[in-house]
Amino acid sequence: MASILAEIYNFVKFLLQCDDMRKRHDKHSQRKPKVHKSVSVTIFLTSKATGYVTVEGLKDDIEIQPPDLNTALHKDEVRIKIVGRFPSGRTRGVVTDIIKRRKDAFVGTIQKERNTYVLIADDKKLYVPIEISEKHLSGAQVGEKALVKIVRWNSARVNPFGTVEKVIGKKGDNDAEMASIVIEKGFDTDYPSE
Repeated sequence: MASILAEIYNFVKFLLQCDDMRKRHDKHSQRKPKVHKSVSVTIFLTSKATGYVTVEGLKDDIEIQPPDLNTALHKDEVRIKIVGRFPSGRTRGVVTDIIKRRKDAFVGTIQKERNTYVLIADDKKLYVPIEISEKHLSGAQVGEKALVKIVRWNSARVNPFGTVEKVIGKKGDNDAEMASIVIEKGFDTDYPSE
């Protein structure tokens, strides 16, 4: 009987040691990676509006969920802050500042949602529609392709506001679709007259 009690005692002692090692490992793995307070990085977005940034000195990239983007767009230069880890173990960050926008004009289709005109961008990494007041449509009609410049986006809680810079043509029209691609890539479709 004494040998059985000794075995049970040793087994319980072993389990407690394993639990203590697990707690130390969990505590170690939950440490936040050290990042400089004002780290400036380029953010890359997926089509589902999840951001990823790479910080020099960290082994893995940092994931930024859509509510934490703070109006950041694909390839913007941003300042981030690490706020912890996801249950998966991936480092979680939030965008604290937009330092420099990579681009502020987008090609897409003008639509009307409720009483508001919006541009639904061809670029799927623009995860929100751009609202356009009627006076800033510059003659664009619903169903037309246009180039719209974001002029104000102060809060992630509201959509950006923009103005139509150029009406391209009717969606589906071959010339309009080709011009949309060219303009979206940053080229001008207006040629000087000879």
